[in-house]
Amino acid sequence: MRKYSLVRGCYHPVNRGRWRYIRCLCLLVFVFFTMLFLLLASCRLIPRDMYHVTDIEDALFFDWMHGDYFRLRVEEEQQSVTVPSIIIIQPSPDAPTSCTNDTYIVALVASLPSEASSRHTVRVTWGQAAITRTWPAAVITAEVRLFFFLGKPRTDAELQWIQKEAEDFQDLVVMDFEDTYRNLTLKTLAGLNWISQHCSQASFVLKADQDTFVHIPRLLTLLYTYQNVFRNALLGQVMYNPPVVTSGKWAITEDEYPFSTYASFASGPCYLLDNTVVPDLLVASRYMPYIPFEDVFMGCLAKTIGLSRLRVEPFLIDQFHNKSFCSFTHDRDSHIALTCLSSRQMVGVWEVLGQDRQLC
Repeated sequence: MRKYSLVRGCYHPVNRGRWRYIRCLCLLVFVFFTMLFLLLASCRLIPRDMYHVTDIEDALFFDWMHGDYFRLRVEEEQQSVTVPSIIIIQPSPDAPTSCTNDTYIVALVASLPSEASSRHTVRVTWGQAAITRTWPAAVITAEVRLFFFLGKPRTDAELQWIQKEAEDFQDLVVMDFEDTYRNLTLKTLAGLNWISQHCSQASFVLKADQDTFVHIPRLLTLLYTYQNVFRNALLGQVMYNPPVVTSGKWAITEDEYPFSTYASFASGPCYLLDNTVVPDLLVASRYMPYIPFEDVFMGCLAKTIGLSRLRVEPFLIDQFHNKSFCSFTHDRDSHIALTCLSSRQMVGVWEVLGQDRQLC
């Protein structure tokens, strides 16, 4: 029996095919958005306050295709990575820079033996939070410790200068390995190993490059707000399965890393770790294939031992993002760190802080 519908006072036959088409279209739209939701579900959003904190997990296809790579190779006869353990120079145990039971953050700053001027710049700017516990127009509410980690000097003259610097400031840790860019992973692991032995009582480890300015009061606010969330976590500007680069400074061979995308990792200029997970990371590092890029390697270790990788927004910017760079010193800005700075720029940031005005 044919059905009719009343339209504008007249009866017209119902077009069943059209209604079936509309129902199918609605079903397809529903399925599409359901799949989109499931794909995005790997990024769990933690309730927002001043910052967005997102728990980043790798894409489903990444785990499915490469899951076997992220395992500890304890069955192999030789360890993949040997963490440098021979110390050439370190602070005196009773130095005022040493960690105490009250230490909240210990900062590991990667430096080069020849970069004494850059270390001086850190000390007279954001390093004051650790050295004198002061900050322009702000209060440092927790104990912070700062140490620079270096490889071995290339000449005897350079070693003498570093020994004098170490005596004066008691904040240098010099290890016996060649200090090159491709050994930055070894430097970071050596630093974490030293911290696990001399600063195990600290709550968090801050890893920073020497051209990075870290806003310690904002960092403390972030840690106080999400202290429970940040337990057993690596946090910073986490990049979600970035592609592998095959040319230039960050090129890597297929033998070093066999896939086209990396496990999600925190960008190297500045990130934080819950200090209680450092021993587990060090154990895992012995049984994973070595990757020369320390932030990538730390991301692989975090994935292997099931460590949360938390993306904090806003967190890290560089001087090339002009709008954000200029507003970093403004009181309403909440970025944690600014990177790719010259010593002059870092001092300029320090001088403007507390005046509630922009850099440029």
